[in-house]
Amino acid sequence: MDMPRVQVLLACYNGEKYIAQQLDSILGQTGVSVELMIRDDGSTDGTRDILADYDARFDRIHVLYGENIGSNAGFFTMLSLADGEYVAFADQDDVWDADKLEIAVAALRAEEALLYCANKRLVDEELKPIPGGSFPKLTPGFRGAVVENICTGCTLLMTRELADLICRHLPEHAIYHDWWCYLTATYYGKVVFDETPHMDYRQHANNQVGAVNNPFALIAMKRKFLKKQRTQLGAQLREFASYHRGNTEKDALVDLILASQSSISARLRLAFLKPFYRQTHLDSLVVRLLFLMGKML
Repeated sequence: MDMPRVQVLLACYNGEKYIAQQLDSILGQTGVSVELMIRDDGSTDGTRDILADYDARFDRIHVLYGENIGSNAGFFTMLSLADGEYVAFADQDDVWDADKLEIAVAALRAEEALLYCANKRLVDEELKPIPGGSFPKLTPGFRGAVVENICTGCTLLMTRELADLICRHLPEHAIYHDWWCYLTATYYGKVVFDETPHMDYRQHANNQVGAVNNPFALIAMKRKFLKKQRTQLGAQLREFASYHRGNTEKDALVDLILASQSSISARLRLAFLKPFYRQTHLDSLVVRLLFLMGKML
């Protein structure tokens, strides 16, 4: 029996310090046939030399060299070119367990889902475990996806069907590429969240997003994100609604959130009828209050 064909899309930028270790962990995946597409976002260090070396040694690697356009655009550019049976995203500085993709494929097939995502093991620069960092059991769903992303891109695996749905209309206003994929998957089908981590999520000074396990730092990060999100969430949902329609209940929720920008009635419904959710009661309360005050979009 042929092994599942998984295409891994890796976006990198000035990643010479860790990228070889990550490439080795991806190429060493068991139980699947891996192809690796890499897009370099204009690196100025030794990253391109490392990529050229791997590209010359492995037929399964295809490298794209481009200008600096950012990770969102980089991932969507690669996704538009991908043709794998399954598609995964990867960051340049992590290390994957050998069975990461095999487990993800099995979960997608067992649950007949469009998207798989999972927990992460936080580690330091030397791959030593950092206490905390893993999430409790999370509940995927569209009512959550409209206001929160629980899908970390480097953990996700999507089906060909989902990749095609996303590529019909690549977004210009996605807050994060993985959030757009999660939002699309929950609109059309099922998402699986795996509580068990299958990768080391390296934390260092140059992380683009990273993770936080200090409670005070976490509060500061959430405050900063929500402030930034005010200018982005509405744009993301408006663009999503212009591309994806047909589910009456889900369309109504998006329309209600967008209407809250100018309608007190919509704000009251969002605040008191609770048509959406975030993963913690405190987060849900804060967001309801922000909607009520007209400060969420």
